[in-house]
Amino acid sequence: MAIWTPYSSKIIGKEDEAEKVIDNMMKEITTGREALKTIQGESVALILSWDGKTFNVLGEGNPVYTLAFDKEKGLGLTPDDTYKGTNNEFTTFEGISTIQADHIFLIGEITKEEQLMNELKQSNVWNNLSAVKKGNVHLMDTSAITGGPLAIEYALQNITNTLGKL
Repeated sequence: MAIWTPYSSKIIGKEDEAEKVIDNMMKEITTGREALKTIQGESVALILSWDGKTFNVLGEGNPVYTLAFDKEKGLGLTPDDTYKGTNNEFTTFEGISTIQADHIFLIGEITKEEQLMNELKQSNVWNNLSAVKKGNVHLMDTSAITGGPLAIEYALQNITNTLGKL
């Protein structure tokens, strides 16, 4: 997950600082994993949408996916295994209709949050998703998927704060 840090830090001569960042982040992830054991067994889907009409269900290879679902390097959450499409590729509303996650983290441009949610509420497919019916749609800004240290920190805080309140 943090492969970029040692490499990048070596280039600019900040390896020691990078190791501290990694160590601190791993401690926060471990703390978050422990705190989220209360929702163990509840499934989670990470869905990116720029426009409320096309969707990308994040899968392996995405840093936020690793953060959320990896049992050792991440929070150890349970990924939704009902999605029948191809992860990390854009699809339509119909493409996400098989998702039955208990929680959806909807990743979009935070400045367009209201517009995005208004688009989604117009769709029967969206309104019939399990997480939507349960009121378990959680918003996250697209900056979370960039994979840098601040992005991972933001995603970690967003996921742990949101799910830790349940």
